[in-house]
Amino acid sequence: INIAPEISPNGKYLIFLSERDLFNIDLFLADARTGKVIRKIRTSTTRGHVDDLSYIENSGTWSPNSKQFAYTIVAKGRNALVIADVEKGKAVRTIIPEGVDAFTLPSWSTDGKSIVVSGLVNGQADLYQIDVRSERVTQLTDDVYSETHPHWGIDGQTIYYSTDRVGMQTKSRPHGAWRFNLATLNVETGETKDLSIFPGADNFNPVQAEDGMLYFLS
Repeated sequence: INIAPEISPNGKYLIFLSERDLFNIDLFLADARTGKVIRKIRTSTTRGHVDDLSYIENSGTWSPNSKQFAYTIVAKGRNALVIADVEKGKAVRTIIPEGVDAFTLPSWSTDGKSIVVSGLVNGQADLYQIDVRSERVTQLTDDVYSETHPHWGIDGQTIYYSTDRVGMQTKSRPHGAWRFNLATLNVETGETKDLSIFPGADNFNPVQAEDGMLYFLS
């Protein structure tokens, strides 16, 4: 299997998950134009043994300068964020966010200073911002709704994400299940806004392109 491709901001490279080594799932760097595999990204960390890669949702996130790649691992029963040097092909740093034992779907900010994740604390899914330098964790949402699939917008202030907020507020459960709609969060003001797109459908994985267009799964 070859899954979860993530293209670098400069458009030159692609990192994806593959079982091409037969024995396990690993990250690989490839040329975005030709698909030729350049190197394997070794997933051993600086702080001990890796139990598994957290690869169900996505493979990880590129730094804005296309030099580093951050991905989620499971180590000693909790999640950790690993930052790899793409040129060297190996992990150079591990961040264990304080107070957030389980998280997924990292997205690197456009200024390179922080990474937002969807964290699970006491059974509640919220968005958390991790400062790359200090490793300080800031909780961005705190409510009864589930926030997931965060992605930094091109303005560096807006985070696009999926939430079940509208369905829970209106008590609308098409086919017996809550539906996820798209929303935005302004990190500076804390203001949230629901995007009315395909009501009643599940809308996931919002990604904003450089031209401002928003792409998502529905």
